[in-house]
Amino acid sequence: MLFFLVALLSTAAMLLSAQEQFAIYEKYLLQGIQFQNEGRYTDAALAYDAALGEVERRLGPEHLTTAEILFNIGSVRVLQHDDSGAKAVFERSLSIKEKVLGPRTRPGRTNALENRTSYS
Repeated sequence: MLFFLVALLSTAAMLLSAQEQFAIYEKYLLQGIQFQNEGRYTDAALAYDAALGEVERRLGPEHLTTAEILFNIGSVRVLQHDDSGAKAVFERSLSIKEKVLGPRTRPGRTNALENRTSYS
């Protein structure tokens, strides 16, 4: 019985820790979105970088959440007119998504960088 209680408390502590860790990532991500919507692109990039660091450390560099944050970073770089930087980040994001989900198969689908450069 004592072993069961110790195990239960240990599991509860790990879950709380995981929730706290997610809250940190979520805080940075929401800040990044807010800053991006306000046109504060430098601040948005810093917040997204902090979110990326948390997610890579907790979930790994090949996790789908990592790819989503990279996409946000790429979007900010496009808004900052850093097309080469955006392309590199979008390519990394796409690479992770293809590893996790498989290669894209829908014809005619483009990413944000392709959309931006086609109208320039």
